[in-house]
Amino acid sequence: MPYPRAPARMSAALRPALGACIAVWYVQAGAFGVGYSQTEVPAGKGLSYGLWYPSDATPDMKRLGPFEVRYAYNGKPATPKTGLFPLVVLSHGNSGRFRNHHLTAAALAQLGLVVVAPQHTQDQFIGGEQTIAAMQSRVAEVKAALAAARSNATLQNSIDAQKTYAIGYSLGGATVLTAAGAELDLALADAHCAKNAALDPDYCATTPWWARWLERVRGIFSSQPKPQSQSNFAATAVRFDKIALVAPLGQGLTPQSLAKIHSKALLIPIQGDQILRAPFHSEYLRDALKGSHVQFNTKLVGHHFGFITPFPKWLTDQETIPIAIDPPGFNRAAFISEANRSIANFFLAP
Repeated sequence: MPYPRAPARMSAALRPALGACIAVWYVQAGAFGVGYSQTEVPAGKGLSYGLWYPSDATPDMKRLGPFEVRYAYNGKPATPKTGLFPLVVLSHGNSGRFRNHHLTAAALAQLGLVVVAPQHTQDQFIGGEQTIAAMQSRVAEVKAALAAARSNATLQNSIDAQKTYAIGYSLGGATVLTAAGAELDLALADAHCAKNAALDPDYCATTPWWARWLERVRGIFSSQPKPQSQSNFAATAVRFDKIALVAPLGQGLTPQSLAKIHSKALLIPIQGDQILRAPFHSEYLRDALKGSHVQFNTKLVGHHFGFITPFPKWLTDQETIPIAIDPPGFNRAAFISEANRSIANFFLAP
């Protein structure tokens, strides 16, 4: 949705839209301004990531992809008020962009967290012969982004090495769980669809869009040799203190490997999600992760792509962007604001 400026006399039609914008600003307002740096490397030649962090430097209005943002570009980090800043890695959905979650990253930076979000470069290969390599690349990019943030010359003395968190959205949920030690199994995905195809039709490929997605997911669970055994992978797993999962992909991750992940976890299913439907994904992960360390937030009502930043009106007026289309009456800005509140409360709690 657009973010209109209030006229001197505001019409009744504009008041709800302005109210939503004020709500987003209020939720995201924190103790700090937002610093931002970005490393751009051509796809396939290295790591590309965005880095949001607390900063008191003067911000500038600039363009981040199609979005107008106000950050202190390469600004000096703020001095932590207490302790050091926790580090969060954010993994986007299939064929997405890290910038599509800039509202979430900036909201956390204002509250005293450092957020690094890699651009996953090999998603175009998911579904073909290079699927496993592409998923390996996703996990490697998560690890490389964390290392890059920790070694950043201006931030390395501000990041708390004892507090490492993760956010995974959609396929990004499976990505951060795999980085944390989860394993994948073709038989589980096939058994699920053999039994539940009518109840989980999009995942199980009864529609053209999801048919392409399922082929990609099935590629992950192909009969090719696994790149690492479970024991070897566990030895290289990232030890996340907390993991927040928004509309995550769950089917195919083995319950045995999930049970070994002892990170505190927040699962945020989207009520009304037609892509990764209940009770087969977030609920499956909740039951497999087990324990009192798992929180389950069922308050968000919307659609699968609602967690992606609203695209500017000038862009949606020019072209049709399926992930930018909302059902009538859905307020995407307010939806993201509520998701951000839940994630922030989870990360900032003791």
